[in-house]
Amino acid sequence: MKGSGPVEEGGDGVVNYTGAHIDGVESELVVDSAHSLQDRPETVEEVRRILLYHARDVP
Repeated sequence: MKGSGPVEEGGDGVVNYTGAHIDGVESELVVDSAHSLQDRPETVEEVRRILLYHARDVP
């Protein structure tokens, strides 16, 4: 997300929040960034958290 104001009114310059948001998901992290955010530490940490969460269920 770029800019300030309500998250629901924001976007990253390519996709708006309402186009990326999915109701009923278990978690959601909004990162203040332009569209490409794979180099942002908070993005990397969230992907890592999700992968580790699911890896614990792998036999």
